[in-house]
Amino acid sequence: MSHWTVFESRSLRNKLSLSLLAVMSGLIVSYLTVSCSHTQKTNETSLTPLAPPTRIEVQAHRGGRGRFPENSMPAFEYAITIGADVLELDLGISKDGELIISHDPALNIEQCVAPGGYKIPENMLISTLTLAQIKTYTCGHLPYARFPKQKKLNVSYATLRELFDFIKASKIPNAKTIGLNIETKIIPGRPNDTATPEVFAKKITALLQEYGFTDRATLQSFDHRSLVESKKIDPKLRISPLTENTLFTNLPAIAKELHAEILSPNLFWITKGDVESLHRVGVRVIPWTANEQKEWDMLIGLGVDGIISDYPEELLAYLKSKNLH
Repeated sequence: MSHWTVFESRSLRNKLSLSLLAVMSGLIVSYLTVSCSHTQKTNETSLTPLAPPTRIEVQAHRGGRGRFPENSMPAFEYAITIGADVLELDLGISKDGELIISHDPALNIEQCVAPGGYKIPENMLISTLTLAQIKTYTCGHLPYARFPKQKKLNVSYATLRELFDFIKASKIPNAKTIGLNIETKIIPGRPNDTATPEVFAKKITALLQEYGFTDRATLQSFDHRSLVESKKIDPKLRISPLTENTLFTNLPAIAKELHAEILSPNLFWITKGDVESLHRVGVRVIPWTANEQKEWDMLIGLGVDGIISDYPEELLAYLKSKNLH
């Protein structure tokens, strides 16, 4: 091989090396551009950080069961009348597909009786009964040691549609703006006891849209699958994962993964640091269920945005005395 040939070969190799370097540089620039663009889009879609609240939202737990039978129409009317911000309630689905306001998947044997006043057998699942059958059970008149000041009334199970009709027709001023915090009652390990998360999501979002209540509503659940399914159907619906007896190391990550606007922990399983970290990513914190002044003071000190309570009237008065409502 002549000297010229070697030089020419080296020159060619140098040109190829420079070309390869240019291509690689271009790829790196492109990657960084896309990466920055993705980061910018992520930041653009993240929620705005929240300032410490100057007004604390009051949610009437099951309508305010400290004073009225839980999840009953009289309880909801009471909560609206006293000026609660939000009605908190629970849902099951009957055999014929009706959304039934009930805390448990089964009929409540402590507070309800069968037709004729007979005791209800244990584990009478709502999902196995039609609405007409469920309406034959009477609740609210039995002694209830946990809430001795609860009024004794004869009430029947209500449907979500009945509640929405009442709110629409009500002349109570607060009914025009009352919020709704609706919990899906699903136990993942007992899938045959209830409807699926998909069915819950479809039925609830459809009824909210029918009545124009989506902007007033939040969907909450311990079974986060129903929240994910609801967001798929209606991205505008606010969701709130419930947590209990677990101090998660990264609550903002949970909220972000679910695209949740609110997080509702057990009142004893949240720290001030958790609240602050959630506020930094724009997530409100509304613990459950606080019924005593010392608990309210603790939550106020943590900087929460709202409180779910069985005694909304007393909570309202206390917050007003502190200029927090």
